[in-house]
Amino acid sequence: MKLLVIFGLFVKAFAEEIDVDDFADDDAHPVVAAAKGSLWRNLRPQDFKLDLVVVGLIAFYFVCYVLGKKKNEKLAQRWYESVQSFFRSQFAQYGSDNSSSPVMKFSAAEFRSYLTGRLNVKYVHTTLTLAPRQDRLSQWLSSAIDLVMGNLMAPVLPPRDHFEIMLTFPDKLNWEPFVFAIVRKDCMRTLRETRYDLGFTRISESPLLPKTHVVMSENAEITQNILGNERFLEAVKRSLDTLEFLIVTDQPSIPPADTKDITCVPRVDASISIPNISAVRSISNESAEAMVAASLAIADMASSSFQWRPEVTKKLVQARKTAAEDVAKYAAAQQAKSKKKSPASAKSSGSDVSNLSAEEQKKLLDRERQRRNRRRAKRV
Repeated sequence: MKLLVIFGLFVKAFAEEIDVDDFADDDAHPVVAAAKGSLWRNLRPQDFKLDLVVVGLIAFYFVCYVLGKKKNEKLAQRWYESVQSFFRSQFAQYGSDNSSSPVMKFSAAEFRSYLTGRLNVKYVHTTLTLAPRQDRLSQWLSSAIDLVMGNLMAPVLPPRDHFEIMLTFPDKLNWEPFVFAIVRKDCMRTLRETRYDLGFTRISESPLLPKTHVVMSENAEITQNILGNERFLEAVKRSLDTLEFLIVTDQPSIPPADTKDITCVPRVDASISIPNISAVRSISNESAEAMVAASLAIADMASSSFQWRPEVTKKLVQARKTAAEDVAKYAAAQQAKSKKKSPASAKSSGSDVSNLSAEEQKKLLDRERQRRNRRRAKRV
């Protein structure tokens, strides 16, 4: 703001100087001459300290933003190049259409791609979320908090480098829906609190998995069926060093506000962390390929292997029915709470009065009449 004021004074002084030189002597305009002299005398280098600091910080932030943005773009390009060969070997189409780049940039730190054209798979959405390198202040603050508090603040901190996929099953799939997950222990609490579908599961450990990961499943039969598949287990073990979660589900991940929000989409949600994305080679990517391979193994199993005993099926159906009833009760309670009005607000609005029953309107009119009578009596 001070720079703008000084610039205005310079412009004004320059204009006055032209007027003085062209049309009159300085002696004829002592006030203008004095103003010119006082302007130059009062300008000191110390007056620009704060302005230079602000301008310097803005310039520094802008340079960091541009450099960080370009770095994320290069890292994303290298990452998707490292999985390109595997993707093309598994899917007929890599990218939203074959003529464009398969990688879509959604922000300075988020990049996505689309895969389709494979048996037992409708489509796959992949998302590479990078640390906000274009916002160094946020990244440094996140690292400091993470160092002190660990994974507790993960939901509100800027994300670190990680790669996610959502593999959706075909529409006409002959399977009995369930929720099953393999989750890294340090992510378990956050996922349990934020994902609606994991509320259907119970936590257990498996001798087939290391102590770093737990199984979250609706039923032991489901766990045995999935972990008993050698192809799936082998792929999962190859990704365990970086695997955050792999979730097979038919329920929404976001808690529904109403029963109409409960949309059953059979899918696999999986995510891996990327400890050092700069070290990823452009010719291979073992952890990402293993995670996708495990998800594809689930998709191939879904077409034939996910049929349960009648008592297990009954429990799964009952759990979804109970959950839907709970959501309906919550929605009804919220709706009743929003409709509930205080008597004062009901009096102040004619539209609210018209919504009252005849008996309530009569009581309200009687109270208004009594209030007017009391005011009239006080005046007398």
